This record gives sequence, C-alpha cells and structure tokens, in this order.
Amino acid sequence: MHALFGFSGRMRRRSFALWFVLTILFSFVVGIAAAMVGIATGTEKSELLRGPSGFILGLGLAVMIYMQTALAAKRLKDAGWSGWFAAGLMVLMVLSTTLTFLTKGGDGGSPMTGIAYFVIIGWLAGARPSRGDNRYGPDPRGASPRVNIDPGSVRPSQSGAERAMDTLIAERSGERKTFGRRSAA
Repeated sequence: MHALFGFSGRMRRRSFALWFVLTILFSFVVGIAAAMVGIATGTEKSELLRGPSGFILGLGLAVMIYMQTALAAKRLKDAGWSGWFAAGLMVLMVLSTTLTFLTKGGDGGSPMTGIAYFVIIGWLAGARPSRGDNRYGPDPRGASPRVNIDPGSVRPSQSGAERAMDTLIAERSGERKTFGRRSAA
C-alpha cells in the first residue's frame, strides 16, 4: 500500500504504469458504485452529484487524486526531480477540471483537460530515471554489481561476458587473476 499512499522513495517506470492503471480502475469502480447508489435511491440524472452518490464520487475522486499524486511524486524522484512538482501538477489538473466543469454547467469537461492530463502522465511514465542512488533514495532497480577487471588478465579471444564471469569467479574464490592465469593471493 506504500506504493499508492506513501510519498517517500522512488518508483520504476513499469511499476508507475501498473499502479496508475490500478487507480484508473479504482475510479471506474467508484463511478459504478455511485451510479448504483443513485439508481437505488431514485435520484434523477441531474441530481446525481448531490446526495449520497455525489458524496461517493467526491470521496473517490479525492482518494484517486491522492494516490496519483503519490505515484507521480515517486516517479519524479526517480527522474531526479523534486516530488513537490507532483502536487503542483495535480493542483493544476484539479483546478482546470473544476473550472471546466463549472463553466460548462456540469455537462462535461473539456477534451483539452484530458489530453493535458494524459500528456503529463505519459511524460512521467517515460521519463528517464537517474542511474544509481540519488538524493531521494536508492535506485529501485537495485544496484548492479561492479566487477573490476585487471586489463592484463584479458585473453584476446574472450568475450565481455567470459571476462566478467572469470573475474567474478576469481574474486569469489579469493584468487587474483593475472595474464589469463590464476594465482593464489
């Protein structure tokens, strides 16, 4: 649950995309639940945003915005940016959606709001991560083992993978590898 509600740490691109899709599915479930409550209470279509169904929609929207802000903050941190930019992005999206909704009289939002929203989310999903640990936390991909290769130990016919494996075996066994031969350290 830290992925959806926590603001600390970093998040990989794939994890961000999967969790984001989950928040979209959550919003559909909330919308269906609100519609069912509206139908059960006999609420007119024009009155759906008032009463219990409006409360369910509002609460669901608030939770979804919170989850998406947390996801965006962690994704921004992985790219080396401050997580506070996520709050700014979400405030802008909520304001533009609210203003569009109020000016259109509740008949729907502007397609530009949705397009801008998905452009921002697409950028977050594709933003190149900073390599290694950064000031926001350790690399979520995990540290790749660094293998030091002695240039004198390389045989001309060895591939990069063979050299790395030979060096790794030598380091683990406590031997020092020189000029293609192993000698006890």
